[in-house]
Amino acid sequence: MEIAVEKAGTTGTGWVSTRNSNHFGIAGYYAMMALKHDMIGITLTNANPQVAPTFSVSPMMGTNPIAVAIPAGNQPPFVADFATTPIARGKLVVAEKKGERVPFGFVQDQYGNPSDDPAILKTGGSMLTLGGDYTHGSHKGYCLSAIVDIFSAVLSGANFGPFVPPSVAYLPVLDKQVGEGTGHFFGAMRIDAFRMRKNSSLRWMNGF
Repeated sequence: MEIAVEKAGTTGTGWVSTRNSNHFGIAGYYAMMALKHDMIGITLTNANPQVAPTFSVSPMMGTNPIAVAIPAGNQPPFVADFATTPIARGKLVVAEKKGERVPFGFVQDQYGNPSDDPAILKTGGSMLTLGGDYTHGSHKGYCLSAIVDIFSAVLSGANFGPFVPPSVAYLPVLDKQVGEGTGHFFGAMRIDAFRMRKNSSLRWMNGF
């Protein structure tokens, strides 16, 4: 993200893809790194293959989060950080530890049947894409997830789709690899590359 910000400081916008990485934590943290430079920050990453595309029973994709941070002058910044699934995997873990069930529309069993079992991923089940089912727009969540995978992994040369190395013990490590490790994508955009900024005290060329 620091490289993306530096590129944006020089040219107005900067984009960086990363391969051979692992779980990088909170996506929003990296997007917000651009705020102190009065820039818009964007972060994407692919993840463990635990999500079934629309109409599928096989987990082929990750929760593939998207984070965007936009400065707002004297007001708090706009920050969006969300998975391309109705629920994050970590929340399933919490529900399992508490002995709770989850609403239908979040996960399915290995045969594609709706489930409310937060531990279903350990027995061949999968998470659903954002929207839950086709009627509620799961194909849109699927497309968002695919976009993240392409930007993060295909562009960088990392593993994509079902080939992403798992970070949980119950997922198998595939012998076949199509790239190196997990992939991320970072972007930064300088606002004054699009329109004049009022009362900006930043000096892009001297700020790094």
